[in-house]
Amino acid sequence: KTDDFLLSEIPDYICLGGMLKATPKTERASRILYLEASNEDIDRQNEIVLQKALSDSADYYLRHGNIDISHFSLIGPKAGVPDYMAYEIGKPVAVKVDGKRTFVKAELYQGESPMAKNANIVWESLTKQTPPARWYASVGGSVLSKAIKTDENGNRIAVVDKVRWNNTALDRCPVNKTVGEVSTVPIGVFAKSLNGFVLKGLSSGYETDSALLTGGEAL
Repeated sequence: KTDDFLLSEIPDYICLGGMLKATPKTERASRILYLEASNEDIDRQNEIVLQKALSDSADYYLRHGNIDISHFSLIGPKAGVPDYMAYEIGKPVAVKVDGKRTFVKAELYQGESPMAKNANIVWESLTKQTPPARWYASVGGSVLSKAIKTDENGNRIAVVDKVRWNNTALDRCPVNKTVGEVSTVPIGVFAKSLNGFVLKGLSSGYETDSALLTGGEAL
């Protein structure tokens, strides 16, 4: 069953590094999440995604992209994930690039339909339990161009400079290990006008197997 598969993929919830006392953000009864989707730190695959690449693809992402769990809506057909489209849990509504970081404002599905089932699980894991669950964002799509560069220590690093961005996943330990935790209140550029804050967190453990991503990959 879809919910059994989901629960088998999610480890035990762990304590939030600093307890956050805030009211979840809703707009017209919508369920809103704020994500640090990407930055220009070197990720677990020894790559850097230039934020300009995401900025250039932002219009495409807002029109065609989705929010899901662990990229299952992308890798589902090849990985044999049952009812893989049920892991689509929402859609992006805004993208903001702030220097070397990219933030996404997302709206989660709600209701009684099968498509909202996992969205309900994610939302409740953040708002109806103490401590709230840790989720991190991971951008996905197609790499259209990248170059190999050498850093000051002689290490070769892949720099992704052009993408077709069409997915952002919520994951426990994404490919980019330095993105902040998903928040139910504004963070980054979304918080500046509200004198808000950026919620940062550490991650450890395992990341999505990008080898399964055909025609789209964790960036």
